[in-house]
Amino acid sequence: MKRAMMAALGLLAMAPVAQAADLPSPPWKAPAFSAVPGNFSGLTVGIIGAGAWASGPTSGAFGGIQVGYNWQNGPWVVGVNTDILLGSQKHSTGVNMAGVSFDFTDRANYLGSVTAKLGVTPASQWLFYGEIGGAYSTVYHKIGLSPIAGTVSAKSNKVGLTAGGGVVYALTPNLQLEAKYNAIWFSGDSPTYVYGPVSFVVSYPKVTEHVAKVGINYRFDNTAWRF
Repeated sequence: MKRAMMAALGLLAMAPVAQAADLPSPPWKAPAFSAVPGNFSGLTVGIIGAGAWASGPTSGAFGGIQVGYNWQNGPWVVGVNTDILLGSQKHSTGVNMAGVSFDFTDRANYLGSVTAKLGVTPASQWLFYGEIGGAYSTVYHKIGLSPIAGTVSAKSNKVGLTAGGGVVYALTPNLQLEAKYNAIWFSGDSPTYVYGPVSFVVSYPKVTEHVAKVGINYRFDNTAWRF
């Protein structure tokens, strides 16, 4: 009798183990993810598109290339960047003085900048940064005169301060998407117009330019981060 009770207790103790062993294993296992900072060091070359606008109102569209170099230490990134954008931004206005109409047209065909960058990469694929530096452009001025037939023209080489910030998302260790915004502060100028024997000066005020850019970069570095 005593042997029969002990055998029954042994079978009861083994039953949960047998049932657990019979359960099916999970069909998949969640991948492990390491939140170590990504590697953004190295040379980058990219293509960018941009929209620009300023007071006036005036707006335009540009496209071009950018080249940069970054150094990374832990989550911190410092770098330099330069870009050149080709396109068109135009502003027109008119005034009437003493029966003569003056039609002013201002046009910029390119924008360029050189900046220094400081950023942080809190996760393996993201870089957030701010930048500051200089910007340059050439503005072509034209004045149409009526009822006098003819136009006069001049140009202004612009140099100013730029500052802004952006975000980079790494699709792969080498391929990156980027979006950023920059403000540019161009100083005023006073170009001289010449019409036959007559010359005159027109003063233009300071201009704050706003530029939004999106692009794709390739990073030339063989070092990859760990996921």
